Amino acid sequence: AAQLHEGSLRQAALGEGSCLSLGMCILLIALGCHPAIPFLCAHNRDENRNRPSGDDKLEPETQIVCGRDSQAGGMVLGLQSATGNFAALTNCRTHVKRDKELLTSRGRLVERLVAEGPSGIEDFFRSRTFDGFHVVFGNVYAAAPQLQYLWNAPADCVADGELVQWHSGLSDLQDGRVFVVSNENPASVSGCSSAAGGAVGSADCTWPKCRWLERRAAEILKALPEDPKVDDIQVGISRIMDAYDVPGLEPPERLPLWFRSIEEVLLHTGPFAPWRPSFKSFGTVSQRVMISDGRTKEMNYFHRSTNIGWEIATPEHPTRCGEWERIRVPWAHRADVGRSEGENRDTDRGDDENREPKRQCTSRVFTSRL
Repeated sequence: AAQLHEGSLRQAALGEGSCLSLGMCILLIALGCHPAIPFLCAHNRDENRNRPSGDDKLEPETQIVCGRDSQAGGMVLGLQSATGNFAALTNCRTHVKRDKELLTSRGRLVERLVAEGPSGIEDFFRSRTFDGFHVVFGNVYAAAPQLQYLWNAPADCVADGELVQWHSGLSDLQDGRVFVVSNENPASVSGCSSAAGGAVGSADCTWPKCRWLERRAAEILKALPEDPKVDDIQVGISRIMDAYDVPGLEPPERLPLWFRSIEEVLLHTGPFAPWRPSFKSFGTVSQRVMISDGRTKEMNYFHRSTNIGWEIATPEHPTRCGEWERIRVPWAHRADVGRSEGENRDTDRGDDENREPKRQCTSRVFTSRL
């Protein structure tokens, strides 16, 4: 598979123009943390509650499984069902402004990686202007998937009118480790040492809620039995992705300053940002959990809305979470997967129908409500 090279991913831009980078989100990836589960992903999308978004589904025209953003047209997470190309995004929150008229939605970067893979992505990235982001991408139809992590962000500590240096970092995710990122700015750590020639992308920038989530996810995966049930894994992971007001969890030392300070603190009480009477307009609006089962060679894509009733929410009747639904996608026919024609299984119809093999070069996708 094509891979990106860090040296070619550098940008510089003037800090003038438009809106600040707003969205939150948190992303968890586990590669090879259990013999039966080569890939696991969990993603909370935090956004303005009135931002329109489509339901998660398999798009017939693109064969992409995603919940498409109705405002900008991209997606925060997607899976190309026929090829196994995957990408997931979180924003990098920064105080640097860029010209809104020149911006390409970061969701379009995810769409490009999912639709076509990493080949040619350097030219796509360098020919467009993006706000700061973190994105994890690669092919997940394999017993040992390999993913890369790319970030792009400015050094925040600059004087007005000064040229803003944008930094990018690229690395491979480690097998056997849990990776978590939210909206930290790797280019502005340790008092903006990066802007002064210090280390860029230091682990010092990791937010406390991310470290908490990484520890908890690692504990869950370590405690799994030899032959775990996918549904049990989803329940355990979704439980920690739902956590907020976690006792003893402190906010980062350096808070973003888009919202009021008290509201910024509320966004750091755990991975989940609930509707609150004192903070009604922004929070976790949807969740996704993806579990690749190496035994059945299927991807289990769980999703739900967490923003039901936001228009009429009150302290007595806050927003509600929808039921978890599942889209089950067999791994595609690829030489490096080593899969035979008869290994596909129709396991998500909720009955005892006979298994039916998948036709060559097509994706049989089944949806169910849990």
